[in-house]
Amino acid sequence: MENFANLNGNGNFVLRLNDQVAQTISFTPKTKDAIEFDFSVLMTNPKFADSFRNGRSLKISIGLENFVAE
Repeated sequence: MENFANLNGNGNFVLRLNDQVAQTISFTPKTKDAIEFDFSVLMTNPKFADSFRNGRSLKISIGLENFVAE
C-alpha cells in the first residue's frame, strides 16, 4: 500500500467486513507508523470467523472517516 506522507490531519481508517465495522485505527499528524489491520484476530473473532471459511464470500472495504485536515 502506498504511503501518503502529505495526508496531514486527524482521522480514522476503518476496516469493514461484510459492511460491519471490524477494526478502526485512529491517526494524528504525529502518526508515522504504517496502518496495519490484524486479520489473524478477525479470523478467530466469533462475529467474523464464519466469513473466513472455505467457500464463503467476504466483502472487505477500507475507508477514511472523520478526517480533519491540519
